[in-house]
Amino acid sequence: MPITEIPRENWQYYLDALSNRETSHAVTVCLEGAEPQIRSLAQDLPLIGISRIGKGKDADDIEVVVGGVEKGSPNVTHVVKAPTRVVVEETEDGRACRVDIEDGAQVKTVIFFGEVAGGGTTR
Repeated sequence: MPITEIPRENWQYYLDALSNRETSHAVTVCLEGAEPQIRSLAQDLPLIGISRIGKGKDADDIEVVVGGVEKGSPNVTHVVKAPTRVVVEETEDGRACRVDIEDGAQVKTVIFFGEVAGGGTTR
């Protein structure tokens, strides 16, 4: 599957487009590199959005939000401080199946894309 590093100047555009296209698809969010094992932050929750936060030159962090939008549904928000790389792995038909966001300490926030939340069809 193709793997592409997204240039920093395209992060906002790419993350906005990805969020719009993949909203409500189930994702799993993990951390790799901080500890010997992979740490799961959220599993099989619908994507709400991935975006740069801050304004202008201060938009240095990336926020990942997953969970339900209904009252009482669990939500998970994870902020990647001072990211240095955004890398996407795509399926043969161009759909994101994995996005890695790496920070300055070389810790990766990994987002795995799956089925449409609520039992929809897979891609």
